[in-house]
Amino acid sequence: MNPEPMARALPVEICLGADSPLRLAREVRLCARAGVSRVELCARMDLAGLTPSPHSLQVARRAWGPDPGLLAMLRPRGGDFEYSFGELRALERALVACARAGADGVVCGVLRRDRLHLPALRRLCAQARGLGLELSLHRAFDALANPLEALGELAELGVRRVLSSGGVWGDGTPATANLTALKALLERAGQLELELVLAGGVAAATVPDLRVALFHGPGSFSLHAWSGVRRAGRLDPRRLRELLAAARR
Repeated sequence: MNPEPMARALPVEICLGADSPLRLAREVRLCARAGVSRVELCARMDLAGLTPSPHSLQVARRAWGPDPGLLAMLRPRGGDFEYSFGELRALERALVACARAGADGVVCGVLRRDRLHLPALRRLCAQARGLGLELSLHRAFDALANPLEALGELAELGVRRVLSSGGVWGDGTPATANLTALKALLERAGQLELELVLAGGVAAATVPDLRVALFHGPGSFSLHAWSGVRRAGRLDPRRLRELLAAARR
């Protein structure tokens, strides 16, 4: 009997709060040394993440080094993802500032009611390409009425990655509670050559369930963690190592 093929390692993306530059530098260095694939910088995590300052991005760039993988949240305020004309222009200015400060990519989402705001996203995607940035869609995706249809629209725009818990934005459910929905999303994303980034309660203890349910299906996915690698509000080295070990099994 032939042995089981070795499981491929899952890329891991760590979300980091960017309000304290000194702490940010320490946490970015810790992620880089541990072998994290990407870090996403967010200001104001109490508002579910806003655009970090250019200074924070510059600090993180020095700590991360020259390798790609430094992402910035692109979100002007808390609340919903429907933005005024002025807020959309502010997003465009913030995108330029992120590029100048050293980001490799931005993570954003713009909706019109419960659908993608395609004109605004098309403009942002074109701007990102012109600046050499990758553009990913954040968990505004989970607020869409028809996420499977939206995947096709995002692929046409040139979006590379999509974050999702498989649940409804704001319901608080972890990815492990939404495996059926994630399977359907992963199959469609695979057809479109999009990477699905699993978010929502991702930690070392949840990775085996995610891997068993999704690993042998079509499509590629990675992991996005925030609370699962933190203790008392700080990035915990042990929890980070445990998550990375689970992702490599």
